[in-house]
Amino acid sequence: MPEANRSDSTLRARLQQLAQAHSQAELARKTGFPPANVHRFLKAGKVPADFCEALVREFGVNPAWLLAG
Repeated sequence: MPEANRSDSTLRARLQQLAQAHSQAELARKTGFPPANVHRFLKAGKVPADFCEALVREFGVNPAWLLAG
């Protein structure tokens, strides 16, 4: 698996863990991202850095955990 795909899947796995503890609606509300975008970030595609930054700020997520596990 290419490095970019592996890091995307690692990040997505952490996002899915957050979604188990917080609803997608709550993730959207607190980060300021539309619910449809949050849903898309959890399923596929690139996750923008500003969404990750909002998770760190609003949910107290450790950035190292979010990116690397």
